[in-house]
Formats: sequence, structure tokens, C-alpha cells
Amino acid sequence: MMRRIRAVIVEDEWNNKVVLEQSLSKYMDDVEIVGFADNVKSGIDVINSTKPDLLFLDIEIDGGTSFDILDHFVEINFSIIFVTAYDHYAIKAIKYSAFDYLLKPLDISELENAVSRYRTNGFSQKGNLDHLKNNMKEVSGEYDSLIVASARGYTVLKADNIVYLFADGNYVTFVLDDGVKHLVAQTLSYYESILSKQNFCRVHKSHIVNLRFVKEVEGGRVGRVMLDNGSVLDVAARRKKYFINRLKEYRF
Repeated sequence: MMRRIRAVIVEDEWNNKVVLEQSLSKYMDDVEIVGFADNVKSGIDVINSTKPDLLFLDIEIDGGTSFDILDHFVEINFSIIFVTAYDHYAIKAIKYSAFDYLLKPLDISELENAVSRYRTNGFSQKGNLDHLKNNMKEVSGEYDSLIVASARGYTVLKADNIVYLFADGNYVTFVLDDGVKHLVAQTLSYYESILSKQNFCRVHKSHIVNLRFVKEVEGGRVGRVMLDNGSVLDVAARRKKYFINRLKEYRF
């Protein structure tokens, strides 16, 4: 028998709450909505009383923000999926630490994917709540670490240690400067949106490189980039000019 996922929705916009509730009920019958809240106080109360596995949380809610709720639950074992209209730095920060995020208007396939990943990899959010809150409070859009899902929970990757990322379908592999590799069930575009403000550049449909590890770039319309660890990667013709400009701007 499939284990039921006990979920709480914290959302102060009625239409968004209804859409999320109906989508979960229709497409994910193992998700049991055990509580709703539309402000900070009721959110704290319902989470305390129901102790959910999964929390669908908007960022800006009546009476405050997500932080006002998260600050009360550093000892609670639940995972967080943000459902938000944010599309600037705050959402980038969330990607570093939240189990997942969904942008409004809600895309059913993204919701299904998020819940599916939770079924497979569900784990406690407790260990990274402080990191999540700190990241969300940043406004620069630049961070020194990235949290990715792993078999044991979360793995913290220092941005300066990531040599490059490469994609294989809906999976991404992080290659570190010590030779260690981390496989993550996510798309390359997902991490491109996170790392684009930092010293990373997408040079190909399958590769993102850390500029600090670039050793040499072949001339010509197309070519290859050589990295300090000995890796040689293709550079797409349409991305090469942008890549060279990023290199010129990069301060080593």
C-alpha cells in the first residue's frame, strides 16, 4: 500500500489555494491535504497541529513572509515546496535550498514532477532551513554554495569547487575540482538560471563551465574549451561570442 503524504497548504490567495488543492486531489491521490492556512499565525498553528510531511508554502502571505513561519519550525521534520509568483533573486535563493519550487500560474506537470521527486527522495528539510533562510535574505543574487539532493539527503557544493556541469536528459552531473561527481535529477536549464549571475557560463546545450577553471579556448567559429582538470568540452557556435565576452569580463 502506498504511503500517504500528509500535506499543508499555506496560501493567502483563494484562487491559487483552490487550484493547488484541486490539482493535488485530481492528479496525486496519495497526497492528503491535512490543513490550510492563509496567514503567518494560522500557518504556524496548522503545522503544529498536523505535523505534515510536505508543506506547500507561498513566500508573501498575510501577516508577514515565509521566514516568520520557518523560524518556528527548525526542529520539525517536513519538506518545503514553494509556490510563488517571485521571478527574481528570491526565487534563485530558494532553488539553492528548498526541496522544490513552483511558479505561478501553476503548471500541473511541474507539480506532478515535484511530488514524484518527493515520493522518491523525500527527506527532512530540517537540516537546511537555516541555509534556506539565509539565502532568501540575500539580494545580490550571488552565493558561495549550492545544495543539491543526494541519496542521504542534501550535499553542499561550494561554487568555487565546481569545474563544470553536464546534462544527460533530465539529469545533471556536477564535476568538482577533486574529481568527485554528483548526479542530480534536474535539468541543465534549472541550474543555468541559478548560476548565470555567478562565474558560470553555458557554452553548449549540454555543458556549463566555471570560468575560473578555463585554461584555453580554441579559435574559429566553433571550437572547444580546455579546463584546468584536463576536460575538453565543445563550445556551440551560437554561444561562443557570449562565452568569450564573459571570459573577458571575468576577474581571475
